[in-house]
Amino acid sequence: MNKKQLLYAAAIVVTAMGAGLVLAPKSVPIIHQLQAQAQKSTTYTIKYKQISSDPASRFVGTDLFLQGKRANGDVLYKNLAPHELVADGVRKTLSDNRRSIDYGAHRLWRGYDPDRKIKMTTGDGSPIEAEAYYTGNKCDVYKKTGKSGKILGFDVVEVQQYQGNLDVVVWMAPDLACAPLKKIVKKFSDDAGHEGEPDGATITEAFEASTEPPPDSEFEIPADAQEVNQSEWFKQALPELDAKYTADKKSREAGK
Repeated sequence: MNKKQLLYAAAIVVTAMGAGLVLAPKSVPIIHQLQAQAQKSTTYTIKYKQISSDPASRFVGTDLFLQGKRANGDVLYKNLAPHELVADGVRKTLSDNRRSIDYGAHRLWRGYDPDRKIKMTTGDGSPIEAEAYYTGNKCDVYKKTGKSGKILGFDVVEVQQYQGNLDVVVWMAPDLACAPLKKIVKKFSDDAGHEGEPDGATITEAFEASTEPPPDSEFEIPADAQEVNQSEWFKQALPELDAKYTADKKSREAGK
């Protein structure tokens, strides 16, 4: 597995299958109405399955994870199962029980690794004005396609955005604070075309969703967890990168 594949695998984060989707064109006023409803529900718990693929390097990664939001704006991200990877025809399983918390009312993010009993914090912790925080509604960030439907019983609106060489299509649920219930990201070789077969893709689908928040215990981080800086956190999180670097270094030195 090369560095690109490992970083690609480490970036995997989200979602699950079994979401039947029926889309139908709707008028713009209906979409605006659905967006307005996002303010009515501030909590949710969603479980996802995510599949990432890169045909050129014969890479396939599968992840199960949870995203949940509680009433004060805190958002939880938690892996539900080890990463399943197939790289260059070789299957690997990477255990990862880390979880992270984005503290919505403050400029603060914290990660926790229960296996290594370490934590990492970023942000200055300063408060965010509630109006400014909730005005930045994710439903308003993307270009609407005019389509809507239902996934797992929730109304969804389809939005689309081109990000460089990425083609991103998302089905967001206004009643779940505009959290995505399905997301398709296609990667193309250049920024211009976005046509033909993509070089890689990541498909994230929700397989379970509710308006209930995760338990408060999921947001708690033990006080005795060791605080580490970012470089140490990512080193701990990606031990195979160091192993690959060491192996490559030995090969270079042997070839001298």
